[in-house]
Amino acid sequence: MASSSAPDQASVVIVPAPGAVCAEFVHRLRASGHHGDITVVHDPSDVVRRAEAGVDLVIVLDSPADDVAAVTELLSDAAPATVVASARTRLTLTAALADLDIGAHAVIDASALRLADEVSSTLRYRRYVPAALQAQVAVELARRARIGELARQRMTRLNDRERRVLQRLSAGAHQDEIGRSLALTPHEVRSCVDRIKAKLGAASQREAAEFARRAELNENRSRT
Repeated sequence: MASSSAPDQASVVIVPAPGAVCAEFVHRLRASGHHGDITVVHDPSDVVRRAEAGVDLVIVLDSPADDVAAVTELLSDAAPATVVASARTRLTLTAALADLDIGAHAVIDASALRLADEVSSTLRYRRYVPAALQAQVAVELARRARIGELARQRMTRLNDRERRVLQRLSAGAHQDEIGRSLALTPHEVRSCVDRIKAKLGAASQREAAEFARRAELNENRSRT
């Protein structure tokens, strides 16, 4: 369980991408006023072990989105009180939104001069993005929430078979694979896909799969 330390005394674990300039990041974090424990780890199992023992913040530094997602998924079960943030040296709106979409609680500007302030704000508010991106992120998240709610409402139009077919389409399965897994003929699968698109108002299978993804994201956000 995470401790109740003051933000500048919080324990931090950094998970750097291969080749990331981690030593400089740690130095700037210290120099800007962070006095708590800072540990650098490379093995995801070690991240879990340390988080379970009591870590306030895990920072995934300059890593691909898949790595951010892997860490957030591991800690959501093993240490849900631990805050997970991505830190990016070249932070863009697209990258920030992608990291938030895959489960990061916060996004840190790794190039910030007052890096300790970024960490403190992350721990204080848990949901945090740098000030320069806050307005844009808020607008985009509100837009996505509206789309997600619309998608959720349209998903209720589907019956059980259509939901199972759409679930497999969203996972990237081809129609012949879907037919084999659900014991459906090719004609039944095609007809089912056509009904799904009509009920969702989707122009293509890809758009229908995006409806399902948005509905799931909206439901996940409503739980947090």
